Amino acid sequence: MQKQSNNSGHGRTHRPAVRIVNASIRRVAQIFMPNRRQLRLGVDIGSSAVKVAVVKSPPRRAPVLLDYVIEPLPQDAVEAKHIRRVSLVNTALKAACKKLRQHPQFAYLAIPTASATTRQITLPSGLNAMAIEARVSLAAEEQISSATEPLCVDYCAAQDQQITLTATRQCNVDERAKLLQGTALRAGGIDLEAYAVIRAIKLGQSANDHSNIGIVDLGEDTLNLTVLSNGQLMQARDQVLHGDLSDSQQTADAVKRLLALFTGSGTTAGPAQLMIGGGRASDADLLSRIEQVTALPASRPDLSLVLKGCPEPDTAARLITAVGLALPSG
Repeated sequence: MQKQSNNSGHGRTHRPAVRIVNASIRRVAQIFMPNRRQLRLGVDIGSSAVKVAVVKSPPRRAPVLLDYVIEPLPQDAVEAKHIRRVSLVNTALKAACKKLRQHPQFAYLAIPTASATTRQITLPSGLNAMAIEARVSLAAEEQISSATEPLCVDYCAAQDQQITLTATRQCNVDERAKLLQGTALRAGGIDLEAYAVIRAIKLGQSANDHSNIGIVDLGEDTLNLTVLSNGQLMQARDQVLHGDLSDSQQTADAVKRLLALFTGSGTTAGPAQLMIGGGRASDADLLSRIEQVTALPASRPDLSLVLKGCPEPDTAARLITAVGLALPSG
């Protein structure tokens, strides 16, 4: 649904369009079309490779990783998670799809967490779906009142009466959808990278584990820290890495700085452990250095016990975002 309204006070003839997607409609669709929704393709666009994962999620059973492909990208195709040459990424995605043995109809992609803003709002209890959407629409209008270009806004239930409102520029969403041109895929959804990573990590997390967890995504030229508390997103930050990226001390220091930003206020407990994923997670020396510098246990997440068909740990660490995108969000 799109809404537009006049805003002469800001010198414009209209405000950017707001797209509100009713989460309950998606959940109903998953109930009544289970066979079409069971098989999903997660597409993770990294700086050095396109990673795709096909996951089947049967009702009330553990998800199964049926197939995956890691297709290298030319050096100048993606820089610091920003797509510089769409045509090169599209070509790599087509090549990856041709190598798949399974061919889902829907693809699920992600935009960088730093390209979006999130906001928590509290709603009164007892609201129906229409009332919730009306409240969210008002909050979205407030969030984009100073925007100078169209935004895409979506929301999801966090916990109790908490709603997470997420906004990003419409061009970010359109760019991801454009990557599917020339393939047999349709865009099933576009998410934030942080939310995809959370879904994958929570697969192997005990329901009784309420500790804070720091998830570090070590990309070729970027570093992302996502902090979970009780399974909920507390913070997500991206940092571009400069200089000698082979220097493990430099990367470990960058992780420590991001952790300091999270704990700097003194009001929130820091993570009790770090889980390391991404293309550089296979570097044992780097993981050891991160442990030394941060004084926190650091390990790669082991999804093999909860995700059937999971590859060896080095490859699994690179597929975390793609797998998370292929997992149902409801």
